[in-house]
Amino acid sequence: MNTNEELTREGNENDESTASPYKDDKMIGVAQIFLEDEGILWINTSKWENRDNPNSTVTEESQGYAAIITENTVIKHEDGTKIPVKAIKEGQKVLINPPRENDFKDQADEIVLLEMTYKEKYEQFLGGEGLHISVIYEDPNNLPHEMQEPMFNKAHDIAAKMDKSVSASWIEYNKNYVVDYKEEFEINHFPIILVFDEEKLLFKTYEVEELYGFLKDLKE
Repeated sequence: MNTNEELTREGNENDESTASPYKDDKMIGVAQIFLEDEGILWINTSKWENRDNPNSTVTEESQGYAAIITENTVIKHEDGTKIPVKAIKEGQKVLINPPRENDFKDQADEIVLLEMTYKEKYEQFLGGEGLHISVIYEDPNNLPHEMQEPMFNKAHDIAAKMDKSVSASWIEYNKNYVVDYKEEFEINHFPIILVFDEEKLLFKTYEVEELYGFLKDLKE
């Protein structure tokens, strides 16, 4: 099962995020991975690339920028505190100076780590108009079958009886992610099941039967 594999039904057929308008002179993206041997920091700049088309959608086919990091590149927080490039975590929102012109690979003079909103930190868990179920696991080979697609199918059937929509995703735990979900959600062990609405965490459990019980107890 692939990381961030997702299933949606009942109004969530297209899980796309509407691109927000960005300014030409402020190239903002999300840090992905630093390739030390090549001195390149890969950054997802999909939303910035779509800044001139506010009605466009950003899908999983992200647009990337290869920021070449040299000894002269300044990497810092918004308050000016400098950090090494290796301290940038995956998922961190960053400002890249200068913004790219024609190439998708260029030297970065400055990388600024930006403050992130709650939605930006937890958007992969938040539901749209319905509920979103996330299974976080460490080892895909040890993910029980009952926590995979059969879980989603049954959860969908339960929610459908109450005219509610549900989506689901399976996320591999990444200790180098900008938010340590193990700490944030006080996770004792993996895998764990989390249920969110469009704003917050509603329920967490390690047992699929408890998930079904929670869904059955939901009121309109």
